[in-house]
Amino acid sequence: MRFAPIKIVEAGDMASSITSETVPLDQVFGLSVQAVYTTVGTLAGVLSLQGSNTHEEDNEKNVLNAGTWTTISSVTLSGGGDTLWNVENSNYLWLRVVYTPAGGDSGTLNVVCVTKGV
Repeated sequence: MRFAPIKIVEAGDMASSITSETVPLDQVFGLSVQAVYTTVGTLAGVLSLQGSNTHEEDNEKNVLNAGTWTTISSVTLSGGGDTLWNVENSNYLWLRVVYTPAGGDSGTLNVVCVTKGV
């Protein structure tokens, strides 16, 4: 069994929109995503876990087809904290995390994805 932690957002500035690195899920049957967000001000934006079956990249991570991304789950933030998503039977091909700030947000976002597969 393959077990692979991947840092997909490192020290993201939450004053602006953030889109994580994409995670290919071919041969992955389960995953978890942990987001940790800190602030010295306010946070009220939305953190979303998204999947796609139509996104395509080559081996160098060049996007061949942006595809369509669908929100699987989302949470509205109300200050610093963390969110953990556990996904069983992840039958879509790609995963990413998107942060959409509310006006005046400030903070730092770090996200780690752990995949399990063959």
